[in-house]
Amino acid sequence: MHTVSTLALLAVMAGGPQADKPRVVVYPFSTTGLPESVGSSLSEVVATQVARSGRYDVLTWQNIFALLKIEEVKQALGTDDPKQIVKVSEKFNAAFIITGNVNQLGGAYVVSLQLVNVAAVKVDRRITQTLYGDASQISASLRTASQALVAEMSPEKAQSVSEKAFESVLLSEVPKTLNARLSAGYRFPLGAAQNDSGLFFVRAPQAVVSLDTGWMAAQWLETGLAVSFGLADGGEAFQGRLATLDSTSDPISGAPKEIVGVTVLDMKPVFSVRDLTIAAQARLRPPVGVFLPYVAFRAGAALDRREVRSEKAASAFPGVGGTACPGWATYDEASGACLADVDLAPTSEVSWRTGFAAGASAGLDLLLSRHFGLTAGVGYEIRYWGSEEDVDLTASSTYAGPPSGAVTFVDRYKLPSFEQSLVATVGVLGFY
Repeated sequence: MHTVSTLALLAVMAGGPQADKPRVVVYPFSTTGLPESVGSSLSEVVATQVARSGRYDVLTWQNIFALLKIEEVKQALGTDDPKQIVKVSEKFNAAFIITGNVNQLGGAYVVSLQLVNVAAVKVDRRITQTLYGDASQISASLRTASQALVAEMSPEKAQSVSEKAFESVLLSEVPKTLNARLSAGYRFPLGAAQNDSGLFFVRAPQAVVSLDTGWMAAQWLETGLAVSFGLADGGEAFQGRLATLDSTSDPISGAPKEIVGVTVLDMKPVFSVRDLTIAAQARLRPPVGVFLPYVAFRAGAALDRREVRSEKAASAFPGVGGTACPGWATYDEASGACLADVDLAPTSEVSWRTGFAAGASAGLDLLLSRHFGLTAGVGYEIRYWGSEEDVDLTASSTYAGPPSGAVTFVDRYKLPSFEQSLVATVGVLGFY
């Protein structure tokens, strides 16, 4: 039985190529810095890719070893000389031979494939790739190199195509274990702008800068740390709901007297918001690929600084003695009131708070090269500060008269106990 099967195999192999395809023999690879047994496995990877091209009738060295004397096999496999290898391959009507080697040079691996023309006894094409990293990338390198080796294109173009294809394979197949994202965007407040008493909350849309790092702790799970900084400055706030006026003298007689019925038209307050959030983060995403959608969850602590400040106010109060107004005010016939712009000394109220922050987001990482990409996402965030707090912005000014006096304005705002916001960011991604 063994003799019959061997003769049948010999008849197939010694015959002409199948379906008018040129026959190519793939020899085992020589290796440096890798176990000898790896060479045969790597040649099988190349043989599979060449066969998939559909352009060749492929034989491997295992087929040849089954039919040749061991001395002939050793002689053929122990040299890179095309002439010596051709002597063995001619016995099988091979038109081409593929040989290769993988050499470790420091922290790099050099992969080289050669397509030898049996009739001309010369190397028709050579593909070389250099890998930086671990040996797990060698198989991916050989797949792209062997496809370019037998492609219908010039040798120069084949080398370029091979390098670009390998880069693409690394992007899509090699796991990205360490990641860092630097993003910028906006945080938009959600919910009511004022409390049940009609006092406005000290809040504003914020510019946000965030940095988060992560590593693949498990399949599809990236864990890490996220730090974000929010900033809002210069935007005008809503008018407060509390205002008083005290005067040291009667507007007409100059006698000390409190004037009542004053309304602040516009205190022109400005909000300034700063906050820092440090949170633990878990991100669910594919371990490999070029387009990496993700869903992220984070929870941590927040530090918040909010300031309300003003430098000017406009006021109105009832005219005293008909159209008589203080020298620093103007009588308005339409309203029957004295109107005045009062320049206030710069004043501000600053509040610091700490609280709890949490959020969820979804987005996409797009890989552009082996270590660089883009990222974008939208998310929902909450912050809990414990309780509401009052912020009273008080500003005073003196007027020379006649008569002389002093005016004090008070605006009251609220620091919210609970906040919701929508966050949208775009940024850059670095990975390894």
